[in-house]
Amino acid sequence: MVVIASDNIFMRLLRSTLDENPNFQIRHRASALITKDLLADENAIGFIPTMDLINYNKLFVSKSIGLSFEGSLCNSYIYFKEKEKQIDSIHLLGDVSSVEVILTKLLFKENYYTDVEVNLSASKQTSDDINFILTGDENFKDDKFLNGISFSEEMIESLNLPFVNYVLASRSSEALKEANEKLKSQNEKIYEKIASGNFGDELTMNAKKYIAENISSLVLEFEEQDVEGIKQLLYLPYYHGLINDIVEIKLV
Repeated sequence: MVVIASDNIFMRLLRSTLDENPNFQIRHRASALITKDLLADENAIGFIPTMDLINYNKLFVSKSIGLSFEGSLCNSYIYFKEKEKQIDSIHLLGDVSSVEVILTKLLFKENYYTDVEVNLSASKQTSDDINFILTGDENFKDDKFLNGISFSEEMIESLNLPFVNYVLASRSSEALKEANEKLKSQNEKIYEKIASGNFGDELTMNAKKYIAENISSLVLEFEEQDVEGIKQLLYLPYYHGLINDIVEIKLV
């Protein structure tokens, strides 16, 4: 079974627990391209950015497996210019997906009461002259995250629910049912991997320590509150008038 996933520390941790499992072959892709690949292969499953479901709500979505954050540990961090009194614009850098593109504007409206201009960039180059959100491992490679604000914490504050960054989805309900069963217990295996210290050689020691200390807030096996988190994220664009209808998803 092909599993399409982004190339970040969290998905690589999952891959490391599946390397000896012949049932799975993980293929890494840029987050913005995962759903496109999923649509091209009827039997593939993929961890797609949650907000992709706005445009692709005919996909089946797992109610058991995904990638959710319940604390400061996250795949995206917000960085502000020093002494910035008013935030008018923010740049999106790194492995940007629909999650950052759609939710950034809504987040700033809800939490900061400001209407920001969102600028999309494919670059990973950061600058002290701009406000930006950086998505992916670049946050952890030179300790940038120490000066950032967790995107997940901001979303959790807004929703009062876990922040579901990626959902497991497929065109095939049967493939998804099989994946739901076979991906059980991966959370515990990841925790064990972290406890061993055998992970993230490309990351700084500060980053590895931070991830190890906060890994319990990473959730792969969903509970009811995570499923509700998916629904509430998808309600936001409707509440803010970006879409005309509430997105209904097909949970498996």
